[in-house]
Amino acid sequence: MSSYRHSTLQVILLMICSLAFYGLRPAQSQSPCSATLPPVVFVHGFLGSGDNWAEHARRLEAAGWCPDRIQVFDWNSIDRGGRPDSLLHVFVQKVLQRTDAGKVVLVAHSAGGGVCARLLSVPAKAALVSHYVHIGSGPLSAPPGGVPMLNIYSKGDRIASRAADIPGAVNLRLEEPDHLEVATCEAGFQAILDFVSPALPSSAKEGPRLMRRWQVSGRAVVLGENTPLPAAQVEVWPYDTLTGRRLSELPVWSGQADSSGHWSGFEATDGIAYTFVLKPRQGRVVHYFLGSIRHHRRLTYLRALPSSGMPAMLLSGLPADSATSALAVFTANRAVIQGRDTLACNGIPLSGPELTPATKTCIALFVYDAGRDGIGTGRPMAMFSAAPFLNGADMILPSGASRNIRLHYNGRDRVLPAMPSQQAVMVAVFE
Repeated sequence: MSSYRHSTLQVILLMICSLAFYGLRPAQSQSPCSATLPPVVFVHGFLGSGDNWAEHARRLEAAGWCPDRIQVFDWNSIDRGGRPDSLLHVFVQKVLQRTDAGKVVLVAHSAGGGVCARLLSVPAKAALVSHYVHIGSGPLSAPPGGVPMLNIYSKGDRIASRAADIPGAVNLRLEEPDHLEVATCEAGFQAILDFVSPALPSSAKEGPRLMRRWQVSGRAVVLGENTPLPAAQVEVWPYDTLTGRRLSELPVWSGQADSSGHWSGFEATDGIAYTFVLKPRQGRVVHYFLGSIRHHRRLTYLRALPSSGMPAMLLSGLPADSATSALAVFTANRAVIQGRDTLACNGIPLSGPELTPATKTCIALFVYDAGRDGIGTGRPMAMFSAAPFLNGADMILPSGASRNIRLHYNGRDRVLPAMPSQQAVMVAVFE
């Protein structure tokens, strides 16, 4: 039996076993959502995107929020000349119009806190906000605009190191979460839920219900800029995380992103892993390798490589040849930090004092032959030295149909195909 047929048989057996399990223990449908709960608008920070809020969005939906009342505001955090607070005001007005609500809950992380503070400094705009949540962001002398405020920060956050209690706000100091984790952790979410809806029944605060199929959709945008990629092609393929091989001869879903970069998506089978292929009209193809789908993923972001600005300069060294692979390892909910986390590629440790110190707060690690000289030093790439959240490891990843790339992250193993870098840039996403 060929390895392809063997892999296909594996996924078929997994689907059958899942159905058999649910036959013995009937799946519970998710509780009906409530249109009376306030719309929530999330605002990301520097180099972030709406998917930074995927965990909190999932938790809100499980707690009874309707999906259309959970909104993310994407802004270009590298454009220093822009006025994102003005764009946020327009966005909030549209959310209120669509939901027929009187006010929104505003939740911001890091640099997004500055955007929200500027918006709330205008009384007419602050009147549109019922509650404001300030996470891992800068110090303030008082709640902006007098809006009821929850301030969440962490001692373990090495980026927002000046964050502290804010007079007049409800303050929550966490001890360990890093700069990204403070915006994704369960403790922070529970504080938000108790702050916004303290009278919500405890049953509404339970986790997601047991289901067989999950709704998956998202956006196609440019990395860093968050500008949409209209008409970008998206393909979705099931794959085997033990071999890296695709489990079907055709994609299970394909389509185009609309004018706002949104792609409508598909129903994923519980427990199956998928590869998302982004084909922008211009620029390089990017393959995103996600783990098993275990919940709704309405904020699945696919980012194309930028053509200008700081991110483009940092990524200008990515190879595009037939002999080697170009890989990025992205950790969606927390940074990789030396001493706390373990990350390895093909058995070579990447979570060390040079590549992932706590001060770096490394969320995306690019792995490729930096000098294109056939010599992989394993050392950090100099071009990333001053950039927060990003780093690069000089490492040779030979490509070829018979080769693969083995990743290990905090006890989880994943195998990817060693694709030639001229064919695509590969992104392994760990949640």
